Amino acid sequence: MRLVAATNRNLAQEVQEGRFRQDLFYRLNVVSVTLPPLRERGEDVLLLAQHFLEQFCARIGRPTPQLSPEAKQALLEHSWPGNVRELRNLMERLAYLFPNDVIRREDLGLMHLPGERPSTGVPAGLPLSEATRQFQIQYIEQTIRQCQGRMVDVARRLGLHRSNLYRKMRQLGMEP
Repeated sequence: MRLVAATNRNLAQEVQEGRFRQDLFYRLNVVSVTLPPLRERGEDVLLLAQHFLEQFCARIGRPTPQLSPEAKQALLEHSWPGNVRELRNLMERLAYLFPNDVIRREDLGLMHLPGERPSTGVPAGLPLSEATRQFQIQYIEQTIRQCQGRMVDVARRLGLHRSNLYRKMRQLGMEP
């Protein structure tokens, strides 16, 4: 028998802190594969969304609806707290319940967990200029991760010319 298990926790740390059984950890930890969360996987979100959508539509024998550019952008911007399961469930819901040929941003119904508010990642109480600066840095860094470092794609997604992106990064004290 082969057991495959997944978690979003650091099990070695959980063992050290007494929250996970050491013997079970060593039984499970034969081969470890560490994957970044979906929100850090850039264009993979779109590839997976398309795959799941096609898979579910084929299962019920319907043509696969297309994702509009705005819907694709929303998928890229979403934080995916439920990771791949959340994306898979969304595509399944769309395949079975969505009647149209083109999926728009508003059709996705992306939401945050109850009581969760989207965070800017910027601490409260800062002067506006510093909060704006920190937000811009974080937003550019997030976009770089999503585009896997392809600066042409980063600039396009941010609506900037590449030279203007590099200039902005230097102004913010970021390493281009």
